[in-house]
Amino acid sequence: MLLLAVSVAVLAGCAAAPVPPERFFRLHDPAEVARAPATLAGQLVVQAPRVEGLYNERAVIYSRGPDHRELRQYHYKYWVAPPAQLVQDYLVAYLRRGASASRVVREFGDGYTDHLVTGRLLGFERRVDDERRAVVVDMELAVTPPGKQRPAFIRRYNETTGVGGGTMADTVKAFERALHAIASDFAADLAVLVRAGAEKNE
Repeated sequence: MLLLAVSVAVLAGCAAAPVPPERFFRLHDPAEVARAPATLAGQLVVQAPRVEGLYNERAVIYSRGPDHRELRQYHYKYWVAPPAQLVQDYLVAYLRRGASASRVVREFGDGYTDHLVTGRLLGFERRVDDERRAVVVDMELAVTPPGKQRPAFIRRYNETTGVGGGTMADTVKAFERALHAIASDFAADLAVLVRAGAEKNE
């Protein structure tokens, strides 16, 4: 009887599905960036947006259902870095290529010529509704001029982008498109800020 039980346990172990390999995903830098119509003088310091809860972790997040109130984490599917860092890196790359400022950095310089970009990452998830898939990037960004305590503007950017296929690679590309749209809108807001400052100084 004992031998039979051991045999059953061994067979059950052999039949168990193998553990899927862990997979890690990264975002590519923006390829096509329009040149900024106006450029901030001095440095533009882009800090990583503040995050809470699940967005501090690297697991890819998704939601299902009509209202998407419940967030879940994929097992074995991770970003190479937490979403806040991915967003920071993408914004820095976009603003550098678009020449939105004399210099775009992640850390403070002398403090006298630094425009500071801060924000909050409110959503960075994959949404699944039956056969329809999309990604959502939702963040709030603020720009504080040099020597000021209050932001010159605060705006919330929310982008929902459809996923063209069923693979995680398709999902990653959709995140890139969503971030590209947000970065483009943010660069346009920076140009407005530059023009407003120029008119004030005239």
